[in-house]
Amino acid sequence: MGIKLKRLTRDDFVQQTCRLLNERGRTDFTLSDVLDSCGAKKGSLYHFFPRGKNELVVAAVNQMAGCAVAHLESCFEAEASVGDAVAKHASDLSRLVEKPGQPMAIPFSAIAAITGDDNEEVTLACQQALHRLESVFLKQLKQDGLKASDAKKLATFIISSIEGAFLVSRVRRSGQPLRQAGPNLQFLVATTIESERTSHR
Repeated sequence: MGIKLKRLTRDDFVQQTCRLLNERGRTDFTLSDVLDSCGAKKGSLYHFFPRGKNELVVAAVNQMAGCAVAHLESCFEAEASVGDAVAKHASDLSRLVEKPGQPMAIPFSAIAAITGDDNEEVTLACQQALHRLESVFLKQLKQDGLKASDAKKLATFIISSIEGAFLVSRVRRSGQPLRQAGPNLQFLVATTIESERTSHR
């Protein structure tokens, strides 16, 4: 009786693509690399991703975005304030940078940059990922009393700062830039919210 091989799922291919993105820090891996990682034949991959590599990378970005949003929302559930949640989020990301292979261990802005401007499909997926994260911050900042316009500006700044620190941490292979960014963003958020509350007393 022969050995029964595991039937590969769509998620198997997505997970391996996430791993390749995180380990290599770039998107120039080939479909053959993904197939080798999964121990699969080309036909099984095209069954789930008939449009090829771009469709697969977009699925990986969406998966990573889902993990990032879930983690950020868990930070807000665990912490008492927006500033504390921002600091925790940055701190947790710093540990992921130092433990490669995790599903959030590369900034979305970096994926878009290394993919190139001519790949609109992947760039759009990265834009949507950043928008989803920004929306979580925006919602919490508005709940804490900031006007919509001010909350939007601050949410954009937070995302930009974390992405920047994330990229520097990745390049340095050290979580220190993220650990330094967290408390500074925490102070900025707390100060901004307190200033807004004071102005309405």
